[in-house]
Amino acid sequence: MLNGQLSTGLVQVVAPGTGEVLGYAYTVPNGGGQLQRWLLYRNPQNTFDVVAPPAEMARWTLADWKANVPSLWRPDAYYVWAQADTYEYGRTYRHEYDGGHYETQWDQIPADLPAANYPSEGSRYQLDPTGWNVINVLQWASNLWGMAWAEDGLRDAAAAPTGRARNREYWFLPAGFQPAGGDRRTSVAVGTLEAGSLDRFVDLARQRWAPGAVLTITGCCNYFNAEPPAMP
Repeated sequence: MLNGQLSTGLVQVVAPGTGEVLGYAYTVPNGGGQLQRWLLYRNPQNTFDVVAPPAEMARWTLADWKANVPSLWRPDAYYVWAQADTYEYGRTYRHEYDGGHYETQWDQIPADLPAANYPSEGSRYQLDPTGWNVINVLQWASNLWGMAWAEDGLRDAAAAPTGRARNREYWFLPAGFQPAGGDRRTSVAVGTLEAGSLDRFVDLARQRWAPGAVLTITGCCNYFNAEPPAMP
């Protein structure tokens, strides 16, 4: 089962065409998906590629990542803690609510989506809302494309007096899609397909919902500052 959008370990984030290094992300499996840590030198505004890291960084552990964030940091960079929970076609998931729980089999995407879970790290506090168009997620090696939708975004952290904000992301990834990074170059860019709302985005995902497909619901805690965040 695909447990999230990214390969575990370190990946590099670059600008399409120019190869400008936009930052890095470090991912570990966590709960029903993965916990991602992104360091971004600027807001990529929904346009970036995820590729393998430089050879000298490829074997970094999480401890290496935390130790090196201060030296990688640039003033007014972004740091994002993101919990990506993945729901696969046909599986049954337990959903908690106040006072109880219920179970849902995902033969279809349910009308009431599970709430995004936010990481405990950075909870005091990659994508931005487009307002209308779906964000395309293209995997070059297999020519597979998924879709993403954002509610709030990085720009909110930059505008906030505290430099901290939260947002939610929804990623539809088709059967055969592999975690981004390594030899799986993956491009993210705003497309021409119109949605206009989360409900409409989910309707579009339902049209492609099939065995092997997943919907990943990601809760992000975004940090924007001249200095790097504390590394818990």
